[in-house]
Amino acid sequence: MKKRKEPTHDQTSPATFFKVRQRTKELPITIEGFIKIKEGAFLQGEGFKQKEDKIKLKVTIPSSDWRKLWKFCLRYTDDFAKQFWSNLIYPAMKELETKKGARGRYKESKHFVNRLKDDASFLYAFFTYWCKNPVEDWPDYLQRLISKVKKDGWYDYIFKEKGGTNRPYRLTRYCIEKVYGALLESCGLKPFADPKNFSETYIYGNGRAARVTKFFIEGKTHQKPQGKKPREVANLAFEPSPLKFIFERLQII
Repeated sequence: MKKRKEPTHDQTSPATFFKVRQRTKELPITIEGFIKIKEGAFLQGEGFKQKEDKIKLKVTIPSSDWRKLWKFCLRYTDDFAKQFWSNLIYPAMKELETKKGARGRYKESKHFVNRLKDDASFLYAFFTYWCKNPVEDWPDYLQRLISKVKKDGWYDYIFKEKGGTNRPYRLTRYCIEKVYGALLESCGLKPFADPKNFSETYIYGNGRAARVTKFFIEGKTHQKPQGKKPREVANLAFEPSPLKFIFERLQII
């Protein structure tokens, strides 16, 4: 008898990972499942570098919200995924990172440096997009940022100085120094003393700026309804992200 050839694809039964439980119709529904990472993907992070294939998840939903969630997901798939990230996962990541890592003063500095990397890469990707558009097309809150830049004496450095570092870098530097100036000093950090190192370490390191561009900006840059400004990118400043945190402290939103 000819031996049956075994299939080469993943034969792991979904039942191994997927479970749904609800003891009574009034009690919450608990769902256990996973996100499967595509073959060849590679995850990197602080002190972490290894191949993964699945990320297990456990979600609890009040029974009264189940039908609403079901209908919302079916009709607004992209919006659900976006809110799942911005309203749940991202805030949780920022909260948890303050409870891990080194001890004492080093813990504070390490956490601060990690936050700077998130903020710098997000700001840089965001400003790179807007610097490809005429300044008069920038949203109102960025017009307020320009007014602050002028008031603080940074306008010529950012918008008129030639050579050296570019405009998105200068805008990123302005925002970070204005928001974190005291913390930078207290931690003994001078990240802008070496612009090249700042760009390589804080902006581009581990593909940070590229990821921001891919997940939050790409595919939206040409969506400009006739007679209107590109609102999708502009609205990023009002969603949970480093932009919202920075711009609120600069008092431009």
